[in-house]
Amino acid sequence: RIQFKHHFHQHEDIEQANIIATQTSSPLPRSNSPSSSHSGTRSSSNYPSVTSSPSPSRSGSSMWSNSVSSSNYPYYTNSPSSSRYPYSNTASPSRYAYYTNTPSRSRNGNSYYDVTVLDSFTNSTNTLTIVSQPAIQQYVSTFTNSSTILGGQRDIILLEQNGEAYSVFTAGVTNGEFFANTPYHGEGSATLQYDGYDNTIQIDKYGLGGMDFTCGGECNAFRLAMSGADLQSVDVTVYTYNNQTYATSSCNYEIYNIYTTMQNYFTPYSSFNYGCSWNNVGAVEIVVTMQSSGYVAIEEITLCKY
Repeated sequence: RIQFKHHFHQHEDIEQANIIATQTSSPLPRSNSPSSSHSGTRSSSNYPSVTSSPSPSRSGSSMWSNSVSSSNYPYYTNSPSSSRYPYSNTASPSRYAYYTNTPSRSRNGNSYYDVTVLDSFTNSTNTLTIVSQPAIQQYVSTFTNSSTILGGQRDIILLEQNGEAYSVFTAGVTNGEFFANTPYHGEGSATLQYDGYDNTIQIDKYGLGGMDFTCGGECNAFRLAMSGADLQSVDVTVYTYNNQTYATSSCNYEIYNIYTTMQNYFTPYSSFNYGCSWNNVGAVEIVVTMQSSGYVAIEEITLCKY
């Protein structure tokens, strides 16, 4: 029996199954108890960072500004000053491997600018497929390597938790978008894992080598451009470690109320449970838990000033 659990406790290592996954499915005993424990609905007033207008990439119109008001961003320009940004637009990979010179955006009062692109899903992944079988759980996984992906590799894990016989679960990356689907009466999850080049779904909490997610003090939130329906939650988990003791810790943020149109969802660092050492990150994991007929689409994941 293989159980997939997420426990988020500071200074506590999380033991996970040491499985090197392939494109073939592996049977697991099926649980008779429902996997969903959340209602899946939450007032948007609790999550004011969720925006409600279409993404520029979907609407066809750009909302990017070529100039930023000095009153809002007195230090940010399209050509960073040497005093604020001592690196060039083609920054040294050792310090800002994913630095982008992105002007400010504003949408429904949420102003931000991207500093670091973690994954823009320009590198396609073959579609993972699970055909549900009676009385067993199954998972499949795949790994995609690229210098444009955080840590050089993207791991995708598709898990079937419950499903009617011969119903189909899918996940993959195509046309600049990560997607995952569950069938009618099906329940499952899709995981995006960024923990360096390891070719395994066992998370390496040191895999990113202690990356600075504050971007030298500029970044204070994740941004996910995302749409979906019939989702239980989208969980963002960050693993950090201490350079002296090598003790690891993790912190978590859950996103609810995902809209069917592409939106920006912000996860401020200050809103994660427990505390993370944001200047010493070893791994990131995003788990999408889907209910019957659920689907998710993610166009971009960035670190931003929000």
